[in-house]
Amino acid sequence: MPYRPGNREALRGTLGPGVPLKWNRERRCWCFATKHLHTIVQDLTAAGETVRVEIETKGRYAGAEKCDARCRDARGPYCECACAGRWHGALFWPKHWVEIDTAETTIGIEQKRVLRVYEVRPERP
Repeated sequence: MPYRPGNREALRGTLGPGVPLKWNRERRCWCFATKHLHTIVQDLTAAGETVRVEIETKGRYAGAEKCDARCRDARGPYCECACAGRWHGALFWPKHWVEIDTAETTIGIEQKRVLRVYEVRPERP
């Protein structure tokens, strides 16, 4: 969702008044806590909009941590296994979320920052 008059108010209407919401000028996107992601995307796609979603994950991704059912069956946004979030919650991501880009950055011993970019289209009945 681009920065336009009325967009902050629309997002604020979905998030509520107490939730931090920030426009990132450099990346040209709205930033808010991950736990609100599905609510925002659902509201925007229900209104017929295609949404570009960037999910940045940081954390410990040790090679010794194996990706298993705990990761693939996860419902929360956080992952600390060898897949670096690639398969995290894979069984629960809706089909209309299409991954269009991925970037990984090593930020220390066993530390990674992963940015995944999705295009989310309105669901068709």
